[in-house]
Amino acid sequence: MTLETVISRTQKAPAKPETHSGRLTTSICPTCKMIIPATVYYSNGKVLMQKDCSKHGRTIALISSDSKLYEDSFSYNLPGKLHLVKNYSSEYTGNCPLDCGICSEHLQHTCAALVETTNRCNLDCPVCYMDANAGPEKTPSLEQIRGMLELLLRSEVSPPSINVTGGEPTTRRDLREIIKMAHSMGFNDITLSTNGIVVSKRPQLLDELASEGLTEVAISLDGLNDEIFLKTRGVPLFDTKVKAIDTAINAGLSITVSATLVPGVNVDQIGGIIEFAKKRHIDGVNFAPIAFVGRYPKEFLNASQRLTIPDVLREIELQTKGEISVQDFIPVPCPDNRCSTMTYAFNDGRTLFPITDYLDVKAYLDVYGDKVTCGPEGCDWISQAIDKLWSMSAIPGSQRVIKNIDVLSPKLRPAKDVMTIQIHAFQDVWNFDTERIKKCCIHVATQEDKLIPFCAYNNLYRGKQQLPTMKE
Repeated sequence: MTLETVISRTQKAPAKPETHSGRLTTSICPTCKMIIPATVYYSNGKVLMQKDCSKHGRTIALISSDSKLYEDSFSYNLPGKLHLVKNYSSEYTGNCPLDCGICSEHLQHTCAALVETTNRCNLDCPVCYMDANAGPEKTPSLEQIRGMLELLLRSEVSPPSINVTGGEPTTRRDLREIIKMAHSMGFNDITLSTNGIVVSKRPQLLDELASEGLTEVAISLDGLNDEIFLKTRGVPLFDTKVKAIDTAINAGLSITVSATLVPGVNVDQIGGIIEFAKKRHIDGVNFAPIAFVGRYPKEFLNASQRLTIPDVLREIELQTKGEISVQDFIPVPCPDNRCSTMTYAFNDGRTLFPITDYLDVKAYLDVYGDKVTCGPEGCDWISQAIDKLWSMSAIPGSQRVIKNIDVLSPKLRPAKDVMTIQIHAFQDVWNFDTERIKKCCIHVATQEDKLIPFCAYNNLYRGKQQLPTMKE
């Protein structure tokens, strides 16, 4: 049975999602970070969160600029894959999210783990989610990093994807040993997140790391001119970024470029970044609306008019002149459906052809546990491939992604020429939602033998000596 036959025989609209207006959850007070009740509700086509702290009053923050897209995302609220959890590293105490570890009340396993190798950086970016270089130096030893990796192996049935990050990991002299150690322990999907400065000056570094098992490089790219970088990174970096990106391409590594989007600064760069990636056959582009954590210019802060996923989607369609449209994006069930949305597009270097032009992804994404049947041979293979692609563990350009794209499109376009475009909305103290935290699959491995959901770590754990001990 050909893919074309499968598509023609099967049309399945997602079930109508339940209404989530007026939903009760818990959040944190932006001032004292006490856990407090919160209500998520709709108003004038937008989604807002209201919460009241007995000490610091009421806060109202924008969650989504489009209530319909927000509501529709719940059609992809896939249950977490708890069968992939081997051990929990924390006991449930009823004080979520102040007792993360993760515990048995968490709803998802670890798809992607962050291994922070240092909080030191060779930049002092105005925008930095971890506030690098602030506070005491935290640069774990090689053996301490081994402990983080062993924690992941104890916790998961199979080694998850890992992201070696910082600060700036390339400032470590033993980075090659870190990659070698991780690969020897069974981690086969290893990403290096870097600002590209060291890579641009020492191109052989990536060849060395690739020989030890590195599979992907993620390089920050906030725009296509130095004026942008002066505002987001404090120094002119565009030429440095281009050199680092070309070096990664020449090393044969998968490569993703990531842009932190700040209203009034670089939102107009979205289409140009996609075009830049298209011409260079870059494997992935990630857009992240700024989250107000760590370090950022205070004039950027506007929790009530922040950039949200629908805003980025509309800008992509507008700035690519419809080459990629809002309808081409599908929410990622893993982590929470409100966290991320993505698409894949075939790329011939001139034009992007979204995979949704060839396949009704919505029909096969197995949200309901009732995989589509379309004949004697069944269609499980389609749902299985899509399930692996719409996941935070899918590294753009990796052999795993290429293999699953090839399963779906053997006669359409070359699977190796595929670009991922993803938008991920991280949380801060204003839009923090414990319900989303419990579904998180991006976990920080700590030296304290804990796996902390990324947004919980950024807002409650990073650099803190003591957490609030009770809910309001």
